[in-house]
Amino acid sequence: MAIVIRYVNNEGWIKERFIDIENVKKTSGKSLKKALEKLLSINSLSISSIVRQGYDGASNMRGKFGGLRTLIQNENPSAYYGHYFAHQFQLALVACAKTHKDISDFFDKVNMFVDSIRSSNKREQLLLDKQVTQFAKLIEEDG
Repeated sequence: MAIVIRYVNNEGWIKERFIDIENVKKTSGKSLKKALEKLLSINSLSISSIVRQGYDGASNMRGKFGGLRTLIQNENPSAYYGHYFAHQFQLALVACAKTHKDISDFFDKVNMFVDSIRSSNKREQLLLDKQVTQFAKLIEEDG
């Protein structure tokens, strides 16, 4: 589950920030809500601060009884829902990319690379450690 927040800053500008991709084992509305609450809490936010929510239209997101949308609105009635059309745009881009061999080959290679890294906890941890080291170095250089 990818989490993006949109807010208005102190200067009145609308900002949009990617927060995280949360790996959820169960995709029921309850499980998604629990993962969302945890992620919001880490960022000092809560369900009560949501004024709009948008999803791709999957039933576990928008379901009338057990979907994430409904669970959030039960707790926070001011969290209005709007369909998230960016998902449809992504699907259109994927379909277009598949028709161009060079682009399709590039994404196939990226996918193989990601699968290779993710298939081994050791490789994944090595990559994460390397990224932490690189970020620390960049922070020292900027500091």
